[in-house]
Amino acid sequence: MTSYIVGAKFPGHEAFPKDLPSVFDLQNLIESAWDKGINSRGRIETGGIRLTRKYIGTPEAVALFQSLSIPCSINAFKHKTPEKSRDALLRDVEHYFSKGFYLPGQKVRSTTLPPIYWQHPGHSLTIVGIEKTTTGEMNLLVFDPIFRNGSTMTRFVSRQQRLDDQLLRPYRRGTRYLARYRAFEILKFVVCLFTA
Repeated sequence: MTSYIVGAKFPGHEAFPKDLPSVFDLQNLIESAWDKGINSRGRIETGGIRLTRKYIGTPEAVALFQSLSIPCSINAFKHKTPEKSRDALLRDVEHYFSKGFYLPGQKVRSTTLPPIYWQHPGHSLTIVGIEKTTTGEMNLLVFDPIFRNGSTMTRFVSRQQRLDDQLLRPYRRGTRYLARYRAFEILKFVVCLFTA
């Protein structure tokens, strides 16, 4: 999310004048937000995160972005069955990305909307899109901080060539992956969309 803020010069980018912040920089910003009373319950729940290996979850991300005056909204999806949580998440993400500008009739719809911060138990990822197959099945398209882009993907992107279906596999999170969890949280930046 911070790479989007910096790269797109999104509101709040001024907090990162040099480059992308390190984990320690983020921890300091979150602790400073708590000092200002922004979502300070997070400090009580975590015992503090400065100079620790504790993961940064949704409440910490909210504190960070609110302290930078970046308006954001959070949604939680928690049902007794994983299918209901999954379906609600997929519907919400599809609705979000369908609001962005795109050219009708195109097979691939690119938007300028910010990515979505996505948390499930024990891990956070960045949703950069959604894929809907001809059968109606949906896959989240994500950046996972655990994985690095392969050299093949980097070569294709640098040449702006059409991507082979197999190259997208590491970026997809479909129904089998989502079925492992009963609860999800997402954080979206609040953006104003202008229509003509």
